[in-house]
Amino acid sequence: MWDPVTCMMTVCLLQEKSNPQSYYRKYIQALPDDFSHFPIFYTEKDANLLNDTSAVFEFTALTERILSDY
Repeated sequence: MWDPVTCMMTVCLLQEKSNPQSYYRKYIQALPDDFSHFPIFYTEKDANLLNDTSAVFEFTALTERILSDY
């Protein structure tokens, strides 16, 4: 569930993104457009490649934390 602060920040960011004169334009343009490389969006096949590595623990913890927040 989204909290009010996250919702407000999301709306403000989208509003600023649509404004060509935005003070924050350069920052917003620096944000990624593609999030497929973020672990939360890994396919099961990709996530399984992390098995038997120390990264699997970080991946699992991060994924669980994000899912519990949202």
